[in-house]
Amino acid sequence: MTHLLRAVVDLLLPPVCEVCGHRLTYDERVICEACWAKVEPFNPPLCVRCGRPSNKKVCDTCREQPLLPRRVRAIGNYDGILKEAIHLLKYNHRLSVASRLAQYLADIVAEEPEFQAADYLVPVPLHPTRERERGYNQAYVIAYRLSLLTGIPVLNNVLRRTRYTKDQIDLPKELRKSNVWGAFRVTDADKIRDKTIILVDDVFTTGATLNACTQVLVEAGVHEVYGLACATPV
Repeated sequence: MTHLLRAVVDLLLPPVCEVCGHRLTYDERVICEACWAKVEPFNPPLCVRCGRPSNKKVCDTCREQPLLPRRVRAIGNYDGILKEAIHLLKYNHRLSVASRLAQYLADIVAEEPEFQAADYLVPVPLHPTRERERGYNQAYVIAYRLSLLTGIPVLNNVLRRTRYTKDQIDLPKELRKSNVWGAFRVTDADKIRDKTIILVDDVFTTGATLNACTQVLVEAGVHEVYGLACATPV
């Protein structure tokens, strides 16, 4: 769309923020700056394993059920604007939202030397049936935008979901591990052997999906696995 045509369309049908309903400025897309300003990224002290707020170096949850990735970090709580943004990306085809989410994730990478040294970003895959239904994998869209900001290349399709699974966020905690365990396989071990990988996903809850992915990656010879997500419930 040319600048002139867009200006005419915006004049006749002013775009509004899909969160608060206020009119967007020319430079804004989908969500206004006032809404983005309400995002509250996690601040230290954080659990060194799951990245959630904690006064302990390793939180009680991670002591009881350790994550397989060496470290996982998320932007913030799965609530408010972050939840709205993820839903718009995931269910409403608002792919431009991924650029802003990726910027928050890039800020995390900039604070983590181990993340900066990673060889690849690997998006958590959708089952092919679900990806066809949706038209894209939101984790790949986020990882692609993050790669542009960090310079860490995306390695897509090296990890494949071989079993159709229910959305983890809709399941009770006790069923999440069995829902995804054994649902992934590595398609090309030679590409990732002895490499450091950052798994990228939109949301992690109990960590069952990241654990299942990490298990097969390590079995395929990956040196180290980290995790990045846009949000996690606290």
